[in-house]
Amino acid sequence: MKNIFRVILCSVLAFMAMSCENENPPQKANQLATPDVGINVQENTIIAAWEAIDFAAYYDVQLDTAAPTRTDELSVIFQDLVYGKEYTITVTAIAADQQNYQNSEPSVSKVTIGERKVPAYREWYPTNGSAASAISNNGRYVVGAYDRNAFMLDLNTDIISEHSDLELYDVADNGIAVGSSHKNVMDGVPAIYIDGKVVEIDLSGITEDLAMGAFTSITPDGEYAVGWVWDFASTYYTQLCGDYFPICYNLITESLTVPEIPDVLYSSYLAGIAPKALAPDRSILGYETSLDMFSIIWNSENQPYEYVHLNYDDEYNPTEAIGDSQNLFSPSGRYVYGKGKIYDSEGIPTERPVAYDRQSKQAMWMYGGSVTAMADNGIAFINDAPYYIGTTSYIVDTTSGDLETQTPIVDWLAIEYGMSLGSYIPDGIIVIGTDEEFTTILGITNTMSGWLTCVIKLDGEAMSAK
Repeated sequence: MKNIFRVILCSVLAFMAMSCENENPPQKANQLATPDVGINVQENTIIAAWEAIDFAAYYDVQLDTAAPTRTDELSVIFQDLVYGKEYTITVTAIAADQQNYQNSEPSVSKVTIGERKVPAYREWYPTNGSAASAISNNGRYVVGAYDRNAFMLDLNTDIISEHSDLELYDVADNGIAVGSSHKNVMDGVPAIYIDGKVVEIDLSGITEDLAMGAFTSITPDGEYAVGWVWDFASTYYTQLCGDYFPICYNLITESLTVPEIPDVLYSSYLAGIAPKALAPDRSILGYETSLDMFSIIWNSENQPYEYVHLNYDDEYNPTEAIGDSQNLFSPSGRYVYGKGKIYDSEGIPTERPVAYDRQSKQAMWMYGGSVTAMADNGIAFINDAPYYIGTTSYIVDTTSGDLETQTPIVDWLAIEYGMSLGSYIPDGIIVIGTDEEFTTILGITNTMSGWLTCVIKLDGEAMSAK
């Protein structure tokens, strides 16, 4: 590797190939010459090099707003940078004779790291056994959770970090994740994972007794989270909702609130109310935990929730309703997807995969286990069995008007994107999420070695067969 860098460095010094914008001011009297910096970019590595400046003792080098570092070398290497980001490199020659010479004016170079070129398929086996649970809207971060273990994966660098006594259920575009911490309370309390640290949320403002809970979702901007608290005391909320109730948390103001709850609840045998997902506009998708598991939506935390009921009988009992503890929003919040129920004349429900378009207010009923992921362009991924039990996803394009034709994911990738991934996922995968632009698909599968987490880049580089 060092030999490669030497070759690149020689090339930079010989040709001073400027893949950047230099902003070098004019030189003053008795001032050292401004370094003429050459830049070479190799993936997410920047190599900056310059020729020696007369009467300079060393050079101050700065990357963006980081503290300058001093070197007597004529080059510097910055590695593991962020793809798709612009950096500013500043180099200043420092005079050896400070009494008779002035330091040079800084040489300022702006360098853009391009988007990373990655294979179409990548996979990871977290050693702590955790399974992926969500992907950020911008497609950069993946988090996972299983049996009080968690992981965070940065797809820009392929670096995965694993954590015990923690579960992570959702992640924002800036890498802030939410879930539950089990460090001090075995059953877990709502927690934020930020900058590699776990912050447990103080629940004393809403309950005086021992409580447990979790954050289940966070907005893409990383400013707002929702979850639930299981309260062991008899409080206003438990008397109204059952044993557990919803919570909202503003990360900017660090304020914890309970969203508006109707005076009269629809469900019988209610055990509690739990938010599950957040749309970017902070509308909340949740469910009533009862015999019916009805899905509910808060348009804001200050408005009572509404049921995602589609049709009613004469007694206002739903004949078609969306409801399951795993139902979610598509990345933009346009679709509610997962499972719903169609009731017969005796009031007995049949569960079906469903996607509900909040714009057109139309429900699209499909066949199989459940819709485990939904893209904003109307592509639905249907598991062939109940969540986490099946083996692969089948794809339905809900915009085509044909809700019965289901294509196995391996075949769909070959037909739509020319990808031959059959040797990598011969039995398919369960798709559990996509990014907002629909360029990245997050999948899982249960293997003899444990949970496998994988990512498919629809615009990634072609793969050769295993």
